[in-house]
Amino acid sequence: MLWDILAIAAGCLLLFFGGDRLLEGAISLGRARGWSAAIIGLVVVSLGTSAPELFVSAGSALQGYGDIAAGNVVGSNTVNIALVLGLAAAIAVLPVDQMLRNIQFPVMLLMAAVAWFVLADGFFDRADGLLVFCLMLAGAAIAFRRNNTSSDVPGHPQEPVEGSGFRHAANLLIGVLMLVAGAEFLILGAVALSRDLGVAEAVIALTVTAVGTSLPEIAATVIAVARRQTDLAVGNVVGSNMMNIGLVLGVSGMLAPFESGGITGFSLASMFGFCLFATLVAIAFGRFVRWTGVMMLAGYAVYLWYLLV
Repeated sequence: MLWDILAIAAGCLLLFFGGDRLLEGAISLGRARGWSAAIIGLVVVSLGTSAPELFVSAGSALQGYGDIAAGNVVGSNTVNIALVLGLAAAIAVLPVDQMLRNIQFPVMLLMAAVAWFVLADGFFDRADGLLVFCLMLAGAAIAFRRNNTSSDVPGHPQEPVEGSGFRHAANLLIGVLMLVAGAEFLILGAVALSRDLGVAEAVIALTVTAVGTSLPEIAATVIAVARRQTDLAVGNVVGSNMMNIGLVLGVSGMLAPFESGGITGFSLASMFGFCLFATLVAIAFGRFVRWTGVMMLAGYAVYLWYLLV
């Protein structure tokens, strides 16, 4: 069991630092193209921080661990809203960019509903993967179209891009290599630990693996809030959830259809419920304040208690 825990810890560390390298290169590329903070968070940063989920879920699907492939996505999306966004809102007030509020939060909610529907039968095939992948592309296309007709958010100036193109490319490559290694360690450790403890692979995926692959989102969001880049922080959470469903789940299903019967209706409903709460708060209030953050954190504690007790 000790080796299983060490493998999980090593995997999490590699995913964290690999995601950080990938993140650095991704942000630089976004800034060089003059994209807004919300767009960088929604598309570029979320793509980088969702890379761990992609490698873990795709690798799990190819190796026949369907519950881990699906559970990682469902659990990570729950962690992103309840833990990452909840923690950020508990630290500081988070205004919501108009584009995120009016378009991307509803798109995220729609994708969560579709994911719930296609995973409810316990099997995810290539058609399901193509469906969610196309929804993600549509959401990203709308975001870029809005970005081309608007300037950056006042009060959030873009920082100059430092370093050469070679450095950014090197960061991307090193990040990918670390993510591949980290994903393999995490999968092996999670599967072995679930067998040693007699716990279902789905539960391990929804908890340990989900939090481990969400470490880049947690780091990126907390750092963004500390630097008062709230649009980037909120955009990263929304974009990561869309990427997790459309890219991670979609690509995994298209590569290797898998069974996911261990992902219960409670887990799927919880993911959708947290997304619904966040969307309603964003639309109704236009910001996340401390009480909303505390509610999401409390909800996540109840969610973990139900899964583990």
